[in-house]
Amino acid sequence: MEDGSELGDADFTGGMRWRSRGMVRDVSIPLVRLHVGEQGLAVRPTNPGGILQMVPELFIPWHDVSKAERVRGPIIRFPGVRIFAQKAEGPIVFWTFAPEEVLRAMERHGVVVDRIVHRVPLLGP
Repeated sequence: MEDGSELGDADFTGGMRWRSRGMVRDVSIPLVRLHVGEQGLAVRPTNPGGILQMVPELFIPWHDVSKAERVRGPIIRFPGVRIFAQKAEGPIVFWTFAPEEVLRAMERHGVVVDRIVHRVPLLGP
């Protein structure tokens, strides 16, 4: 994690699972960056190009984030954070070995967080 301003901006490297056009997509750690900033969340590939073109560049304003919860993967049990955004096709899972730090950064921006570990379904975020 890299800290930004005193407002709680932070950057995290991880992976991501999301739904796009009805299909579940999954990209492993360390291919995705999550920026927790003053205006909201920004997701992008760590190194754009090649196969990482499939990773969407997303911006989710804070007013669209309804909650975040701690999760673990269905088989390998990677830790992560599931983000519920009102205008997304479904929840987004950010795989990270630092889920508590991600939740704290989001909580500083007013997001309701659930620290109980939930299991991500095999075929969905």
